[in-house]
Amino acid sequence: MNSESLTYQSLSGQVAAKIAEDIRNGTWISSLPSERVLADTLQVSRKTIRKSIAQLQQDGIIKTNRRLGHRIVSQQPVAKSLDPSIGLLTPEALDQLPSNTALWVDELRALLFPRGIRMRAFSSSRCFGRGFSGALSKLVAQNPQSCWVLTHSSEPMQRWFVERGVPCIVVGSCPRGMPLPSVDLDYFAVCRHAVGANQDGPQVRTGEPDTPTHRR
Repeated sequence: MNSESLTYQSLSGQVAAKIAEDIRNGTWISSLPSERVLADTLQVSRKTIRKSIAQLQQDGIIKTNRRLGHRIVSQQPVAKSLDPSIGLLTPEALDQLPSNTALWVDELRALLFPRGIRMRAFSSSRCFGRGFSGALSKLVAQNPQSCWVLTHSSEPMQRWFVERGVPCIVVGSCPRGMPLPSVDLDYFAVCRHAVGANQDGPQVRTGEPDTPTHRR
């Protein structure tokens, strides 16, 4: 009989480890999404999610408040903190989008560069179509950003970012009650707001608007 001891990790332990890894990678920034969203994303039962959350609480990674939800209170520094990046998400390649989009994208790059912030453009029709959740989950997990800039986004897509606590700015408008910062198609306003959001840290600013084009 082999004398080596075998290490067994329960399913809830594996899920807790996966969530902790996602926190370190920047997938979840300030808080975890709802138990339902976590269960759907990780393809496990809500009972397993509750056990995993209890373990994360015990490890001092999250703190649960009935009003605020599962707040992240401890996470290891990640590479993006040293190399801040803005992610621009579009349904098509930039050269296929209207010319006015190219104008404000170029302006945004020009504002970010002197501040040491890079911008990465991601084009994916799958992130904007039906069944977008899986494609978005994979994109965000594999490409952590300080903040995402969303173009041509739908209400369900915007809700996806809200429920997962992923910082983003909407170019265009949001439906009433959507707790995301949005900027009308004034490219100068878009650029200023994106730069300001990143300078304030990974959290998108949600204070009073400083330009007439800013919407909440």
